[in-house]
Amino acid sequence: MIKIEEIKKRLDGLIIDLEEVSATIKKTLETKKQIERKEKEFSKKEAGFVSREVEIDRKTREIEDIKKETQKEVAILNQRKEEHKQLLAKLDERKKELVLKEKEVETKLEQVRSLEEKKQELRKKEQELDKEKKFIQERESLIIKDKQLARERKRMLDRKEEKLKTDQAKVQKYLGIE
Repeated sequence: MIKIEEIKKRLDGLIIDLEEVSATIKKTLETKKQIERKEKEFSKKEAGFVSREVEIDRKTREIEDIKKETQKEVAILNQRKEEHKQLLAKLDERKKELVLKEKEVETKLEQVRSLEEKKQELRKKEQELDKEKKFIQERESLIIKDKQLARERKRMLDRKEEKLKTDQAKVQKYLGIE
């Protein structure tokens, strides 16, 4: 029984091997058919190769022409790039000048602000001086009035003194007569 089983196992292995061989043969036949088809396609393509070579030459010339045009355009672009660099350098220079001018303007603005502050201070002082001037003018007008009053008093005193003198002279005359 052991031998029968071994034989069965060997037969199963052989069957599997045969199936694999048969599959390999099928694949080989398919591959052979594909190769024959490819050979036919190749012979057809080989005939088209000559016309393709002519087309490739034409396209190669076109590509070379395009390369030349591209090189010209690259040269133009490089020139423009250089011009742009120069313009950027000029713009940077101009920007620096503007920054300096801006600083100058800021300092001048500061000066103007300080001058305006001083102007305001002067106005305040002027207002104070105007107040003092008004006060002084009021005092002067009071002094003038006082002087006028003093003159009037002096005139009155002078009149009274004259009157007194005349009265005294009258009294002396009167007394001298008696």
